[in-house]
Amino acid sequence: MESVIYNFTEKMSGLLQMERQAELDESASLLSKFSLKELEKRNLAITKLSIKDVSTGIYGKILLHLSRPQRKVAKEYDDGESKITKFSPGDIVGLFQAQSTEGSDRIDGIVYKVNEDQIVVSFREMHDFESLRQPLSLVILANEITHKRCKEALETIRTRQNQRLIEVLFEIQEPQVQDDIEYLQNLTYYNQGLNTSQRLAIEKCLSSTDVSLIHGPPGTGKTTTVVELILQAVDKQKAKILACAPSNIAVDNIIERLSVSNPNLFIVRIGHPARLMDSVQQFCLDALISSRAEYGKQTNEIRKLINKLNQKLQKSKSKQERKEIYGEYKQLKKDLKQIEQRHINDIFTRADVICCTLTSAADKTLSRFIENKMQDQLFDMLVIDECAQSVEPACWIPIKNAKKLVMAGDHKQLDATVKSDEASKKGLSLSLFERVMKFKNKNQTMLNEQYRMNEKIMSWSNQAMYDGNLKAHIDVKDRLMVDLYQNNTEEIINNPLLFIDTAGALIECDLVIQVLKELISLGIKKSDIGVITPYNAQVNMIKKAIRFQEELHTHVDRAKIGDRIEVSTVDGFQGREKEVIIISMVRSNPKGEIGFLSNERRMNVAVTRAKRLCTIIADSGTVSKNSFLKALIQYFKDNAIIRSAFDYQGNSDVRIMYGQYQSQGIDEQTLIKRNEQRAIQGDTKQGLSQAEKNKLKKERKKQKKQGEDQNKDQNQEEEKGGDQGRYKFQKANQRDNMTQDEKDQQDQIREQELHAIIDDFFSEPNVVAYNFPSTLNGWERQVVHAYCEILSLGHESKGNGMSRYITISKGKQVAEEQKQQEQKPKSLKEALNQHKVINTQSQAEPQDIQQIQQQNLTQNSQLSEYLQKRKQQEEQKSQQQTQQQEVKKEEKKKEKKKKSKASKQVDQTSGKAEQMDDLDFLDSIISLNKQCHYHVCRVSIELFYCTCKYCKNRFCADHFQPEKHLCEKDYEASLTNNNAFKSQNNQVLKDRAEAARKELEAKRQAKPTKKQAEQTTTSGKAKKK
Repeated sequence: MESVIYNFTEKMSGLLQMERQAELDESASLLSKFSLKELEKRNLAITKLSIKDVSTGIYGKILLHLSRPQRKVAKEYDDGESKITKFSPGDIVGLFQAQSTEGSDRIDGIVYKVNEDQIVVSFREMHDFESLRQPLSLVILANEITHKRCKEALETIRTRQNQRLIEVLFEIQEPQVQDDIEYLQNLTYYNQGLNTSQRLAIEKCLSSTDVSLIHGPPGTGKTTTVVELILQAVDKQKAKILACAPSNIAVDNIIERLSVSNPNLFIVRIGHPARLMDSVQQFCLDALISSRAEYGKQTNEIRKLINKLNQKLQKSKSKQERKEIYGEYKQLKKDLKQIEQRHINDIFTRADVICCTLTSAADKTLSRFIENKMQDQLFDMLVIDECAQSVEPACWIPIKNAKKLVMAGDHKQLDATVKSDEASKKGLSLSLFERVMKFKNKNQTMLNEQYRMNEKIMSWSNQAMYDGNLKAHIDVKDRLMVDLYQNNTEEIINNPLLFIDTAGALIECDLVIQVLKELISLGIKKSDIGVITPYNAQVNMIKKAIRFQEELHTHVDRAKIGDRIEVSTVDGFQGREKEVIIISMVRSNPKGEIGFLSNERRMNVAVTRAKRLCTIIADSGTVSKNSFLKALIQYFKDNAIIRSAFDYQGNSDVRIMYGQYQSQGIDEQTLIKRNEQRAIQGDTKQGLSQAEKNKLKKERKKQKKQGEDQNKDQNQEEEKGGDQGRYKFQKANQRDNMTQDEKDQQDQIREQELHAIIDDFFSEPNVVAYNFPSTLNGWERQVVHAYCEILSLGHESKGNGMSRYITISKGKQVAEEQKQQEQKPKSLKEALNQHKVINTQSQAEPQDIQQIQQQNLTQNSQLSEYLQKRKQQEEQKSQQQTQQQEVKKEEKKKEKKKKSKASKQVDQTSGKAEQMDDLDFLDSIISLNKQCHYHVCRVSIELFYCTCKYCKNRFCADHFQPEKHLCEKDYEASLTNNNAFKSQNNQVLKDRAEAARKELEAKRQAKPTKKQAEQTTTSGKAKKK
């Protein structure tokens, strides 16, 4: 036993030291590596602060009121949010008197209060603030109090303080339960709505004599159970309770519910008032002391003297006088503390429940009270809520003062945040709750009925994390968004799950914005929507995108501050819930690297925050490389609305197609990797020295100036209509050095790229319109217009100058035809069944169809003739070129391999066909199209596929380009054949121009001769006479 406990304390002490060193290194790195301005961008500092006032608070604390210039605050509000509001009450900060942290003295304090334009910082000692050189700066610092108190708690284990609990928690003894407790047989609950598992958990904890556990999965009412347990322990056992949790919010939630359930309960909240919610301020120890009339009489006079000394200090210039003032201040503060401690002891003695965070359980006020009582196990019961979110050493801080321990939590959700990777791997992230859950003999109850989410949202988590033991309460089992927004038939609010596959897409942030727009357009409140992503950089990217969208942006105003879309990491949503949750997984790379996403607990928390609608936006190809996430994606594919990123292709705000970047010379994989790194790591400028940043800034200015000059010259060239007008002006110098054949080849490639984009748009049934970028030059726009004319697509140029772009759209007839193609039966059997149904309908339909077809033929007769001529010319030219070209040896080998594989597949299908009937055989042939046709790739293309226009086969997003799936021969032939179309198209345009010229020439009248002019004038005069 001795060795087990000794080894544990030694190991934990070493791990705590690692963690402390990691915190110090991070803080030192930030202060040395980044300037105050850069720290402010990261919300770790506030600059340009001026002193507004100095006052005295409770316990004689000095309160320094700091503010920023109004113009600075107003500008920040216009951008979204004030820098001051990024700081939270309770943050430990350092006050610097210069605009740099290097070489300047630091005064440490705690953020006491935060307003829109003012921040109040509390200091333990009096300082000569007026002598500080302004403006001032505040920087968030690492907290050493937690580390110190955890180390002290480990020492109490060695000294065997509270030995019974120690031996049970190290599995030296088994937990014990008291039998035959009379009041448990007819227990009257404060909350009559408790379910069977919650009541069982309360009864087990009340009958336990040492350690008991309450396992509460998401939405099962764990805190509700803890509150009922405390109320019953105070009522039935007359127990004095210490209720703790790792965070201030969790502690305040317990107090809020306790005060509502039993208003007569005497509750005391230990902690800095700045860290508490407004609703629990009345239970704060400071507030309870201040409300006593006797305390006010005794301390008011002392406070007045302290304020006078403070004013005197600000005016004093003599060092000796200041020294005397400090001496008087320390004596007055000592007298004040003695008076306060007497009142504190009285309040603690009368309290039924004392609530605090785990580290605040070692607060000096409570420690002095315990010392005065001369009693080690002062509390009859210690309750730790959210115990699985804390490191184990922190749990030992309050354990030393309790007779009995109840731990509530869920080790399947987020664990404690540990900054040192080495310490985490060696066991610091393992909580006391999880360690005890592994014991063979334990007094444990699992809450099995959840009250938060739709059953379909719950089911995946239930099977993956909780062995199928959870069930949804009848009130939430079928809840949907349509229940809140009735009479709405939109698909997205009539289903609890939505999956958007970004495979082949580039920027996931754009898709998040489009989903948000869609939801808000349906009337869903912004405050009901939450966006979760694992990376802070992606959080900032989405926030910026929301800020620049008029439909989503809400100006920061006190009246409207609650009506905003909340975007945060998984950690920020722990213990919270929203009606709608959108999860952006970010990761998209061919290697399948998923980083944070491999943490199963994080995904469990992310998905289970949603009540009525859970949306996942992810690259299925990347995340499915992990078996756990693969099961999640498969569950959503089976149960959710499924969309592809390409469904949003027609929206100009969504940057999806690689073809939009191809002309810039950017490799596809490089582009995807770059976007992923932006979402994970943030701005690539971070981490550069100031000199490097200045150099980068100068280069960008130079490039910008060159770009403006080039754009100006480009516009002039386009107006002239010269050869350089076909391309961006920056490519003109390259074309000058090319031969005519090279220029023609480059024209063909660019023309083919534009045709490919239009073909992709034409083949997408759900996309009605598409906007080309404004970077197209005059010749490229001409190519787009001509090709759209051939395909009977709408095409219109919009904008002026550099902002001119083309919008292409589909007519009703094209859209209807594509919908009919989409609704075709999957198998031949389905087709026969549908044919039977159609035959039973009215007989007038075939005649209508024939009429429509006849109309289409007459309307497109000229176009069909032109296409036929073009086809004949292309065939003739291709035959001539194929005769001239020599077939390479490598191509022969590839063709032989293809033929051998194709013959094998035919043999296999023919062998199977003997055992099938005709319809099943044809269905099996159709099923071959469900996978990518590239012989190496076997990716499923049921959700999304691209059809090659040359070989007419279906491929995934990675292999749809002809050069990637090895149909180069057809592709090269098409490039050469395209020249025929180009010359034919130019000839058509010339013929039209010539016809128009002749028509105008025929209408034009000849200029009259002098004689004709004189005759007309004389005849006019005669008429007047």
